[in-house]
Amino acid sequence: MLAELKTLSCCPSRYPTQAGRQVGLGDKEDDKGRAVERRAAGLQSEYLRKARRVDSLTVQDREEGALGPVETAVGSFNLLGFVFGAFGEASQDVHKFVDVLAEGRCGVLQGGQRGRKGYRERSGEKSVQVGFLRRVLSVEAVRARARLVLDRLHLV
Repeated sequence: MLAELKTLSCCPSRYPTQAGRQVGLGDKEDDKGRAVERRAAGLQSEYLRKARRVDSLTVQDREEGALGPVETAVGSFNLLGFVFGAFGEASQDVHKFVDVLAEGRCGVLQGGQRGRKGYRERSGEKSVQVGFLRRVLSVEAVRARARLVLDRLHLV
């Protein structure tokens, strides 16, 4: 399994306009229409296209349509797309990962320590952990995006 981390900037190619305004967080779109989901969905094909190109440049005696060694290797992996948008939103793979992390944190808390006061049931503790992890990851994603912009400001 591989994971790819991507961040999106607020640009027309990622957040297309609708009726003269840019589509952002909170707009009513299905998940496939969200910028982070569109970017995450295209990662596997992007990797395969690049692998195909490497195979075409390096493998000499390859039949047309046959898979090369690099494309075969890349295709054997399950790719997770950890994509954070310009408005702090995240792809479904990030939410699934947060869920796994929260489960793990609850297991550690239940095994070695007592749960937080007032959240002794596993479902309550898990919801606290999910909220905490989402907040930390989204703030760090926005902070990292801002850091990228500020680091390039001297070039303007």
